[in-house]
Amino acid sequence: MGQSLAQYARHQRDALSPNLDAVFARIHTQAPSAQILVLGYPQLLPASPQEQNCVKLAQHTYVFHAKIRTIGFSQPEQNLFRQLTSEANQLIAARAQASGVATFVPVEGIFAGHEVCGNSGEWINAVSLSPTKSFSPNDQSFHPNADGQRLGYAAAINRVLNP
Repeated sequence: MGQSLAQYARHQRDALSPNLDAVFARIHTQAPSAQILVLGYPQLLPASPQEQNCVKLAQHTYVFHAKIRTIGFSQPEQNLFRQLTSEANQLIAARAQASGVATFVPVEGIFAGHEVCGNSGEWINAVSLSPTKSFSPNDQSFHPNADGQRLGYAAAINRVLNP
């Protein structure tokens, strides 16, 4: 019997710990004087049911090449992704602290309200489909846009480097 999405995600998260430890140690070995900043992940999906039900996120059914397809995310799925993002950030923060050489920089708070369909303006790209790839998501989907890079990630780094 297969794993649920939550079980799979937790297994992947747990397997991440030794990899993070190795990466932090290797960076420190190769650049012992470097200040290692490890940025967390923003929430990609909003918290409120109203925002989660926006047209960019809510589930829709359509017909494509005579097949019925469903795109989008249910509210339970969106809440699970939010929970898994928080858990991943907690793990990354713990591994950075345990390394003794890396500093975790949280960004969830900075990005709050700026998720896809966020009520304070989107800093995260929604799903963008590539018509040349059978309408599959392109590599910009669920990544920070220019505002997310500047007002989210860059601001978080600047707060650490220039307190």
